[in-house]
Parts: sequence; C-alpha cells; structure tokens
Amino acid sequence: MILDGIILTSTSYLNKERSISAIFHIITGKKSIQTVQDIHMYQLKSFYGVYPSLDKAVFQKQIRYLIKEDCLRICNEEKQIYKLTPVGSRRLNEVGESSTLKLLNGFRFAGLEKIYFDRLRLLLQTLINSRMSNFNFIPVIENKEVEVWVKWYYIKIKPTRSKVLLHFYEELEMLLSRFPDIVAEMFVDRLTGYKNFGKSVYQLAQQYGVQKDEIQLQITAYLHYILETVEREKDCFPYLASIADDLSANTSLTKTAQATYQLLKNGMPVQRIARIRNLKINTIQDHIVEIALYDVHFPIEKYVSQADQQEIINAHVETNSYKLSVIKEHVPNRIDYFQIRLVLAVLNHGVKIGE
Repeated sequence: MILDGIILTSTSYLNKERSISAIFHIITGKKSIQTVQDIHMYQLKSFYGVYPSLDKAVFQKQIRYLIKEDCLRICNEEKQIYKLTPVGSRRLNEVGESSTLKLLNGFRFAGLEKIYFDRLRLLLQTLINSRMSNFNFIPVIENKEVEVWVKWYYIKIKPTRSKVLLHFYEELEMLLSRFPDIVAEMFVDRLTGYKNFGKSVYQLAQQYGVQKDEIQLQITAYLHYILETVEREKDCFPYLASIADDLSANTSLTKTAQATYQLLKNGMPVQRIARIRNLKINTIQDHIVEIALYDVHFPIEKYVSQADQQEIINAHVETNSYKLSVIKEHVPNRIDYFQIRLVLAVLNHGVKIGE
C-alpha cells in the first residue's frame, strides 16, 4: 500500500526523533513551522500534503496494522515515537521501489493537483456536451472558481472547440499510455462525458476491490506526474499544459513569514519586528527559520558566527541527529536553539560554511 510506504519511509527518515503525529501532519500538509521544518530536515518534502483529507482514525488504524504486522515498534510510549523493525525494513525495501511512491511531489504540487483535475474534468464535460448540443447538463464540479476558469477558457476556444476537444483526446491518450493499465482505467473512469458521470473514489474502490485511501493516493501521485510532465514537455502537451498555466508551484513562504521577511529586508531588528507585529520574539524567530529554509542566499552570518556554525555542524555530524536537544548537548552553552535551527535549515541548501 502507498500509505504504508509513506509511513514506513517517514518513520525511517525521522530516525526516532519525531512522534508518529509528525507523520500525520506531513501527510495532511499542516501549515506549521514545525512541519515545514520537518519535511526539509528529514527529506520528506515529497509526502507533504499528499492526502489533506486523511482521517486521523484511519491513520491510527494503519499504524496499529503495521504494529500487528511487526513492521513498527514503539520505542517511546510517552512521546509516541516508533521505529522500524527488521520486518519493517524489509517491507520498506519492497514498497520503496514502488514507482507510485516515487511520483509523489507534495511540497511542490499539494493542492494544485485537485484544482488541475477539477478544471480538466469540468472542461472536458463542457466540451463534450457542447459538441452534443446539450447545454443543460449538471456540472460535475461544484466549485465557483473552477467554474469561472472553465467559462473563461471555453469562451477563448469556443470557435475551435471541436478541434480543441480532439487535441485534448490525443494528448490524454498519449499521456495515459505511460500509465499502468489499471491506473489509466481509473483515471478515465473519473471523467464525465455525455449523459455519463465519472465515478467517485468510493465507487472506484468498490469496482477495483482496493481501499479508498489507496485509490486517492494513486490518483494524487499520477496527477503530480501529469503536472510535472506537462510543464517539462509543454511542446508535446500544449493543451494539457494550458490548464496549469496560472497555477504556481507551492514554493513560497507563509503569509505571516512573508510579512516578517519584508521587515527584515528593510533592516529592522527582531525585537522591533516583534513589537510592530505584536508577536513574541520566538514567533519571529520561527519565521526567520522558515525564511532560511526557502532562501538559498540567507545571510546566516548575521545570526550565527562562522565558528559557531562549524560547532553546530560538527555536533550534527557527530550525533547523526537533527534533534535540537541532542545537538545542544554537544555545543558550547553560548549557542542557543534558534541558532541550531538556523544552521540546520541552511544545511538543506548544501551550502558549506564560509560560502
């Protein structure tokens, strides 16, 4: 199962340093500095936000199943920290080779795949029904923003709508030929045509005898693949690419961090920013860490001397840990947690000290 693969991979990468809840927050795309920091520090960006509607009870049930299968074992009950067993490691090697798991690109596309697929489904439904002179169909998508976009697109291509529909058919046929047969069938089954409605995820689960969560993650993974493919091969898929023209990849800061970033760029000190924004200094420091995670040119020397950067890196390498409390025990007392977090954030850019 894809969900098993995500849980086992995440548990392995987190290296007994974060609770099982951290994995749930990653999968559902929790917008917190801790979760954002986790996905960067532990190389779990591909799983971020891949299943925002995942039910907590379903997730916990899957954890219990993996424990029962002797894939996971609790090593800190109070903090709910788990580790892989030898059986879990073998299972991870098996599912880790899953091509579907490798297609997930959550940090970049989380949320965008749904908008893209909703646009595609409603646009195709509109073009097909228009061709059949049926203008009283019930829209398969109930989303005002998607409806507005489809109306705009339809008006733009209306004079050549029959040719455009043919182009979409040809591009989809070419793209779906790259999918496993069963995934291509599921994808087509989700589409709505003339007098026939696309099937829900629940209906697909019943039809194919697969769990609903597995279907959802499968579709998400291949939508991520589509978004990446049509962007990379725009000349081959100009019409499918046009649906994503105004969709920006999720690589920006949270709005509150952006506000802090602007004040920092104006030369304002942390204490004053906290006063102006009526926030705690710790919160502003959280923003700065988030900025450091995104900005490859982050001026870390303003906050941590070169010597102290090296101390933190040495402790990180020595302990093989991203856990702040562990690293803190191996650095001089003058170095605080904020400085450790900053250095770990910059390390994700592959920048060497002094550069």
